[in-house]
Amino acid sequence: MTRIGLLMLEQLHCGIDVSKKIAADQAILENVQRKAQGDYEDNMAAARRAASRPQQPIVVQVPQPAS
Repeated sequence: MTRIGLLMLEQLHCGIDVSKKIAADQAILENVQRKAQGDYEDNMAAARRAASRPQQPIVVQVPQPAS
């Protein structure tokens, strides 16, 4: 957000065309968002697989005192 604000200020104050910089930033953000969505979907699929498997009982062995 800060970068976009600075770019807009640069465009308004200095009259410099920043549309290419904004487009490049937007492409990077979309790529990161796509990767995050893919990671989320992978994690959800792994969670569904883990939930569908029967749980193994937890066995706790307590040491017995020596007699």
